[in-house]
Amino acid sequence: MRMIYVTIAALIFSSCIDQIEFESPKNIQDAISIQARLVHSTPSILNVEVKRLFDFTGIPLNIKVRSIELTNTISGQSMTAVDAGVNQYRIIIPDDSPDMDINYEDSYSLTVETLDSKIFVSTPEKLVRVPRGNQLSHTIIEKLELDLFDELSPVDFIQYEVDGTTMVDNIPTRLRWTFEQAFILTDEPEDLTIEPKSCYTFRNLGSNVEANYDPYLTSEFVLSGLDLIDVRIDDAYAEGNYTIAYQQSLSVGAYEYFKELKELISSEGNLFDPPPGKIRTNFSDIANEDSEVFGYFYITEIDTLRHFIAPEEVQSPRRRCPPVFSTPPPRECFVISCCDCLEAPNSQLEKPEWWTN
Repeated sequence: MRMIYVTIAALIFSSCIDQIEFESPKNIQDAISIQARLVHSTPSILNVEVKRLFDFTGIPLNIKVRSIELTNTISGQSMTAVDAGVNQYRIIIPDDSPDMDINYEDSYSLTVETLDSKIFVSTPEKLVRVPRGNQLSHTIIEKLELDLFDELSPVDFIQYEVDGTTMVDNIPTRLRWTFEQAFILTDEPEDLTIEPKSCYTFRNLGSNVEANYDPYLTSEFVLSGLDLIDVRIDDAYAEGNYTIAYQQSLSVGAYEYFKELKELISSEGNLFDPPPGKIRTNFSDIANEDSEVFGYFYITEIDTLRHFIAPEEVQSPRRRCPPVFSTPPPRECFVISCCDCLEAPNSQLEKPEWWTN
C-alpha cells in the first residue's frame, strides 16, 4: 500500500542584524538537569545524568555531586549510585539483592545532593507493567519534499506501525517507544588484496524520533496499525535492516513529561511566538524552593520489538559502498566506512544473536 503526504520544509532567510545582548536570569544559569531512569529487568539498572543547563554562552557546565540515593519508599531500603563517566551515575540491582526490592507494589524516589549543599528529591514513582508480544509492521509511503531546485519531488519513506495491546492484567498502560536501527554495511577496501567484509552497524534515529500513546485519552486499548514514525529510505536499507523499538511503560507523570518534551523538540515556532512554558519535573530542592531544576526520574519496564525489511521490499536502494564519487581502482578512501566498515560508528563483525534473516 502506498500513501502520499505533502511536507514543505520551512525556508530560513538570514540578513544582517545588530547584535542584541540579553541578561540571563541567574536562577536559570544555575539550573540543574537530572535525567534518571530505573529499568526493571535482570538485573535492574538505574542510570542518572546530572549536569547544569547550557548557559547563554552555549558551553555545558559540569556539576559536582556528593551523592545519589535510590530509595524504596515502602520498605525504606536505599542504595547509592556510583560514578559511571562524565555526569553519569549508575546502580545495578541483581534480582536477589538484599539491599533493594524492585516490585510492582512499592514506589521509589531519587535524592541527588550536590557539593554546594543542594538536595533535590523526586516525588515517588511506581513501576507499571509493560505489555508483551506487540509487533511492528510497515507501509511504504511517499512524501513530497522541496529538492535542490526548490521543486516538490516524491521521496520514499517507511511508515512504521504497531499492532497489539495496551492492556496488562486488564489495566491499560501508557506507552512510549524509542528507536534504533541495525543494518548490514559491506565495505570495499581501496587495497584490492584485502577481502571486503560485512559489519552489523547500529544507528540511533534521534531524540526527536519517538512515539507516545495514552489509551485513556482515546479509549482505544487495542493497537491496530498505530502510526509510530516515518523513516526516509536510504542506504541503511540496502543490505538488510532491522528497526528496533523499545516499548516502555510509563506512569501518568512520566507520560506527560515525555509528551511535553517531544512537543518542545518538534516545535517550529519563530521569534514572535510566545515562549513555551517550563516542562514539568518531579524534582524539587528541599532546601530552596526557588532553585531551578529540570528533568525527570521514572521507573519502567521495556519490551523490545524488532522488524526486518529486506532490500527487495524497498526497491533495493543503492549500497553505500563504493560511494558514487569514488574513482576506479586503485582509489583513495573518500568514505572511511567504505574502506573499513568497522570505522562506521557502532559497528561490529559479530552477528547479533537475534539477527535471524
